[in-house]
Amino acid sequence: DKHVSFSLVGALDHTTEWIKESVNEELLSLSETALTTGAENSSKPNLSPTLVLNNSYLKLLQWDYQKKVLPETLVTDGARLQELTEKLNQLKIIACLSLITNNMMGAITEGLPELANRLKRISAVLLEGMNKETFNLKEVLNSVGVQTCVEVNKTLIERGLPTLNAEVQANLVGQFSSIEEEDNPIWSLIDKRIQLYMKSILCLPSPQKCMPPMPGGLAVIQRELEALGSQYASIVNLNKQVYGPFYANILRKLLFSEEAMGKADASPPTN
Repeated sequence: DKHVSFSLVGALDHTTEWIKESVNEELLSLSETALTTGAENSSKPNLSPTLVLNNSYLKLLQWDYQKKVLPETLVTDGARLQELTEKLNQLKIIACLSLITNNMMGAITEGLPELANRLKRISAVLLEGMNKETFNLKEVLNSVGVQTCVEVNKTLIERGLPTLNAEVQANLVGQFSSIEEEDNPIWSLIDKRIQLYMKSILCLPSPQKCMPPMPGGLAVIQRELEALGSQYASIVNLNKQVYGPFYANILRKLLFSEEAMGKADASPPTN
């Protein structure tokens, strides 16, 4: 990798932009916190370089690998990161579907782990290949909903219980189909919790040995998420080791210039 590192010294524009975005987000978040606590004049923002860099790495899990250029320092990890992101998107949807099913049918599915596993397998199989352009997510979510109702009804019949009525089935299928719509609350909730989990993995000294606690609603994908988190942490930690000096240099410039700008803004007008 050495020749890669040396050829990068003069051209880290995308890397700088990637880190700068995190610096701006952290500053915004700090100023919002200061406004709500009424502490905006108490002290200048003090950004942690580690936190800024970790937040930059988290962005890679929501990256559009088809359209966006990767930071120069991550080009060699691009294929693995893209694969992780695609797997993660599939797991997110499985967690959303599971949460909707539990909210609506918890009384039926509770205590029936084999049914829950079957529903998870159906979702995983139907969502296979969801990152291909020809994949119609709304249509597939609709199919998963229909199939879920079939499986739940089968279980109810086996137990001599009445099957789900048409309204409940339509509601479940409708909720499944709406996951892919913008600002869907279930998607936002699961997405936030997965981000939180991945962030806590990056803060661990040794993620392979002990994983952070799993946030609520993610138990259904716990095994897969732990394995994925562990792979992600290895990519990040190796990348930090190889490119640490470059990141330190960029952070020094960005954080120092932000501080300088902050002081300039705070100085009284000269006219």
